[in-house]
Amino acid sequence: MVKSGVICKDGQVRLQSRLEQEEEAKAALLGRMQRLTKLILVSTKASQSSRFPQRPGLRRRHSFGEEEVL
Repeated sequence: MVKSGVICKDGQVRLQSRLEQEEEAKAALLGRMQRLTKLILVSTKASQSSRFPQRPGLRRRHSFGEEEVL
């Protein structure tokens, strides 16, 4: 009976360790995704501004793509 309790406790420790490893991996992956998203947004914005120079007095509204006079 004592042996099964030790095995059960060992299994719980392994599961907890695995859970902690997965949480760390998840946090690292989310961090990488955020950095890549930021990089994509910056490079897309730079690419668009070099292809489509802004006309003075007009501003593009990002939510609907409409231009409005400033």
